[in-house]
Amino acid sequence: MLIVDCNVEPSVPEGLGLKLKNHEKGGIVVWDPRNFRLYASKMRADKKPIRGHDVKKQLEDLKGMKKVNACMLDFFLANPVVIPETWKGKYGNNRFIYFWGTEYLNAKGSICIRCMFFGPGNRWNDGCIDLEMIFKENDFALMLKAA
Repeated sequence: MLIVDCNVEPSVPEGLGLKLKNHEKGGIVVWDPRNFRLYASKMRADKKPIRGHDVKKQLEDLKGMKKVNACMLDFFLANPVVIPETWKGKYGNNRFIYFWGTEYLNAKGSICIRCMFFGPGNRWNDGCIDLEMIFKENDFALMLKAA
């Protein structure tokens, strides 16, 4: 059984110019992939462009699901063998999985959300996106089923 303490402060990656802005404590989480879901924005399904601020509002309105914070991202990057193979996406259309329970500020002062994706080096990598950017069909929010 793998347990993740999502109450602690997550890492702040060096080299990206990020500062921690807001971190929603997520409690003690037992890693079981059956309790997690990759959420795709409703607007994205309609092929409409959607900005990060709109995705954030949608996630806050979801019933029965909780946003996952960057402590889980740190856990996955340290333990990539536990990440479900299906989360990679298909070759040439990699999935970007965002951890909306933690917000950062970039060097310009804009709110950013960290993500992970399978890519360069044939491994899991991390990055971040400014909420002013448009989210695409391969962008997902990792959500946890509420207890």
